[in-house]
Amino acid sequence: MEVGRQPWIVYGVLRTADAVNPAPGLIWGAVLVGIVYTVLTAASVYVLRRMARDKPVPIAPQEQDVTGFTVV
Repeated sequence: MEVGRQPWIVYGVLRTADAVNPAPGLIWGAVLVGIVYTVLTAASVYVLRRMARDKPVPIAPQEQDVTGFTVV
């Protein structure tokens, strides 16, 4: 005999049908997470494409001190 499988959550005490909760607000949390991830993905793609399209900013050559050390 298998104990702990359907239809009991607590064998002989609590059935799965009695323990189910419809969770009506769950869909809005999932929708919100989806919207946030979509916005973040779109912003990341936009920034990365813009960075790839623009030319890199040249770095000014560093000056040399008379002692031969680089001036920072």
